[in-house]
Amino acid sequence: MNDTGKSEIKKFAFDVSLTFISYIISIFSIFLIVMFIGRYLGPEDLGLYRIASTIYGITTLIFAIGMPTAIVKYIAEFKENNQRLGEVISCSIITSILLGSGAFIILFLLAGNIADIFKMPGLEHLIKLLSFVFPFSLSGLVLLGMLNGFRDMKKYALAVIIQNSLTMALTVILIFSGYGVSGAVMGIVISTILGCLFTLYLSKKYLICLTFNSFIPTAKSMLIFGGQTSIGDLVNTNNFQPDIILVGILLGAKEVGYYSVASGFSKFFRLVPNALKTITYPATVEYWKIGNLRLLNKMIDKSMRYTAIISVLLALAIGFFAEPIVTIIFGIQFIDATLPLRILVIGMVISGIFNSISSILLGTGRADLGVKVNATGAITNVLLCILLIPVLGIMGAAASTAISLTVVSVMYVYFAHNLMHLKINFRLYIKMIAVILTVVLLSAFEIPKIYIYITGSVTLILYSAIIFLFLLNKDEKDTFKTFVNSKLFHSRR
Repeated sequence: MNDTGKSEIKKFAFDVSLTFISYIISIFSIFLIVMFIGRYLGPEDLGLYRIASTIYGITTLIFAIGMPTAIVKYIAEFKENNQRLGEVISCSIITSILLGSGAFIILFLLAGNIADIFKMPGLEHLIKLLSFVFPFSLSGLVLLGMLNGFRDMKKYALAVIIQNSLTMALTVILIFSGYGVSGAVMGIVISTILGCLFTLYLSKKYLICLTFNSFIPTAKSMLIFGGQTSIGDLVNTNNFQPDIILVGILLGAKEVGYYSVASGFSKFFRLVPNALKTITYPATVEYWKIGNLRLLNKMIDKSMRYTAIISVLLALAIGFFAEPIVTIIFGIQFIDATLPLRILVIGMVISGIFNSISSILLGTGRADLGVKVNATGAITNVLLCILLIPVLGIMGAAASTAISLTVVSVMYVYFAHNLMHLKINFRLYIKMIAVILTVVLLSAFEIPKIYIYITGSVTLILYSAIIFLFLLNKDEKDTFKTFVNSKLFHSRR
């Protein structure tokens, strides 16, 4: 490999390490909030919080209209053109403020109607509290997209870490102060505002060329591209979360609380793929632009391998030890979350392995394919949820989500292969998934716990040894060493 290739791989490992740390803290903060609310307020209040935060996430996706994704692409394309950079950055920030203001007005006015749909009177107050945050949340996302576009991952990671740490700390403080679930929602609002202001401070060196020139054509161009990605993101099963919404409508707040525990654990499976996708997206734009398909293929192959290795290890741990993990952390009252968690794990592993491929479609300008893929997944999930939730309860929601995630993964592989003839070691990944399916099926039988714990411990040790000895080549071991030994918060020389 030439010096340029080695330099890019090292930068890739360094950027991934930073982003991975920020995602770990992000997921842990969300998980700890769910755990804290579940233990101190109970499953019903946890369900209310989860519905409110889901509505917040969906509203953000709708009104962002893909601007955070669009700014990454446009900055990566126009890095050498200061005039165009100024137009893109200025347009993105102004548009996000206007869109956020619109989201505030609409959600505040519709809060009562949304609460009526879910038959949860306490939801109206929570939604009105959340509505004030949108001008700041959308602006903050655009600023993060700008940092990602410039591949300034130190500042990107720091901004994400600060905001999520603030959310966790403020939520705990406000709940302890007696504000209940309203305090948890206030934690989101206050931390998002402070996080936006902090990200603005970190981004100041990129804001020196702000301009109002070409605002209309730039906005039109970015909104057209962003609109396509927005639709794709909106109908993405991970973002749209029809399982949470339909559990709330068909079963009630308490069942949402139980299901939130299962889905909360499953978010850990997004750590590696989401961190990698954050890096591979702008890199894909650059490699595709210069026609370097070899390096692009190598990057995606490594992303899939590392995701599979870590995801399967987590899945085996959950498959064997789900019951003690859930009951120790959340209490015996949440034991009903155990089986849905095991079911969700299957879909999360499959989705995680092939998640990095989705960045190819965006990076090569084929956002329309992402829309088709995610729309198919969303429709599949909604239909299956409607059929299975009334019969199987929250297990039906978990099964619906796992199946829809698998459908999405298959479609991403198909389109990516047709687009750039991506080479994938399907035999390896099928074997890994088969092992997880076997563990989940065995967990459904009444087996003495001592045997499960012994078998699980031995399996995890053997799996780790096999991966290290036989499934990693020398280059991959060297990359992992680079990943681990990166001086994360010191300047590269």
